[in-house]
Amino acid sequence: MTTRAEYGAKVFNCDSNRDTIVAAIPANATDDTDGREYPGFGAASYIRERMMGEGGPSNIAGDAPILTGHAANGGKPITDMVDGGTYSVHAESQLTGAEAAATGEFIHMGQCFWQGERDAALATTRATYKAALVGLAQDYDTESKIIAPGDYARNTYVCQVTSIIGTEGAPGWEIAMAQFEACRDEPLLSLAFPAYILAYEDSLHASPVGSRRAGAYFGRAAVTGRKFEPLQVVDSYADGNDIVIVYNRDDIELDTSTIPLQTNYGFRAYNASDVEVTSLDISVSGNEVRIGVGATPTGYSWSYGNITSAGIPNYTGGAGNLRDNAGDTDVFESWPLHNWAVCQEGDL
Repeated sequence: MTTRAEYGAKVFNCDSNRDTIVAAIPANATDDTDGREYPGFGAASYIRERMMGEGGPSNIAGDAPILTGHAANGGKPITDMVDGGTYSVHAESQLTGAEAAATGEFIHMGQCFWQGERDAALATTRATYKAALVGLAQDYDTESKIIAPGDYARNTYVCQVTSIIGTEGAPGWEIAMAQFEACRDEPLLSLAFPAYILAYEDSLHASPVGSRRAGAYFGRAAVTGRKFEPLQVVDSYADGNDIVIVYNRDDIELDTSTIPLQTNYGFRAYNASDVEVTSLDISVSGNEVRIGVGATPTGYSWSYGNITSAGIPNYTGGAGNLRDNAGDTDVFESWPLHNWAVCQEGDL
């Protein structure tokens, strides 16, 4: 857990005076009596360590702090977060304060977005959620360029919420797919990671360790300064009696040590009559997953992560066992930052 402002990081206060810049410690940045983390701590730490590792400033003189905003509103549907709502008012006000406080060059790295549980509970449709998320990103880009001018995009980095796939069923899957589709289609949106790779304290909420881990994944996406692509499917086709699913990275693997073995590693297949085929023969090679279904898969469909997981402490949401090897060289607090496959679906 964060106990001090690492590398001199700053944050906006979490109380009613949200425009005050303070040290990045739990007492200032959360309103939970247990000192629960928020992702800004992990994001600031990861970004600074990445900068220093590449010869960038260490903030040893205290003149180059990383500042994270704190405009979140818990338990709200996405319609409450559009331009003009409480979330955007706080975010824009904090960005104004951050730009004004800068004594030298000011770089705005974008915003991180972790939301969706309430919309699943309200059964918000995929189309409605997707449109709202795209609109939120576009409005934020427009408004932030007015507040802090600069000829670069202000990207929105999204966590794909997966706990709701277990707690809310089909409505939860619709929100996860809306997030995937919005990030796939909108240049200003990037899906940074799926939430099933975090640590949890209950069925919906990440633990302090999980929140810091989320921040590291957000930070890694943000330091690219561009659209970030997670581990995701780019093609799928039939080959004999197999479904072949092609991913966007090589050397992917099925990891049953980090994530306990899930049924069929998180994959599901359905025949042309939309009946699930439960006996699957799954193998991985290079950037492909091959799923044997025992028959020619004409008209079949598939999904990854649309399950009720088992064996993950305090968590029963969507999950799977597929990842790449990015974490072999990118580690945050002993956690290898592999890209784990996002929840996804497709038709042949």
